[in-house]
Amino acid sequence: MTGHIRDLFFIPKCVFCQRILDSGCICEECERSLPRMNGSFRGVEFAEKCVAALRYEGKVKESLIRYKFMGRQSYSAEYAALINDALTKYLPSGWDEITFVPISLFRRFKRRYDQAELLALELSRLCGKRAVRYLVKRRHTPKQSQIRGAAAKRANVTGAYRAVRKGELRGKRILLVDDIITTGATASECARTLLMAGAERVYCAALAKAGGKEEGKS
Repeated sequence: MTGHIRDLFFIPKCVFCQRILDSGCICEECERSLPRMNGSFRGVEFAEKCVAALRYEGKVKESLIRYKFMGRQSYSAEYAALINDALTKYLPSGWDEITFVPISLFRRFKRRYDQAELLALELSRLCGKRAVRYLVKRRHTPKQSQIRGAAAKRANVTGAYRAVRKGELRGKRILLVDDIITTGATASECARTLLMAGAERVYCAALAKAGGKEEGKS
């Protein structure tokens, strides 16, 4: 049973605290208390600017674990709405199309869906910009969360991605979407790959950013 079908048989719950709801996807308490980011940041190399809706902590972290590993694909709609709100505030224009950080074929087969792709598709519906698969992951790599040290994380993903549909990509300003930005190593490698393939500029957006304060608020 897929996540979308399974979710139909569950009582509506807040995507962050799992409180039972009469309607909507976020309870009033979480709406008030979510750890929102306050501005864009330049935490991803090769990207002009980055936006994240929330900090990767507490209920946000627990929610994303359910989304990625427990089949809660339906969360993608609410996550995308939060990302879109952050984009409207902190990066309202300057990009032409949306793409996403892909997972490997092995991980997609195991998980049955690509969590960043779902976010990109939902975001496309909200903002009216086309979502295009411009990247593929050419080799399976260990999870970044299992690797220690920024240098080791960069080495783990170097050369792991390949650009496709280069003719369509050339000259475009691309919004690169992922679920979480931690050190920025994965998003940096994807941004570099897009630029090398002919993209004019790359911006980055995610639901959550790990770490402390924002860098380069604007």
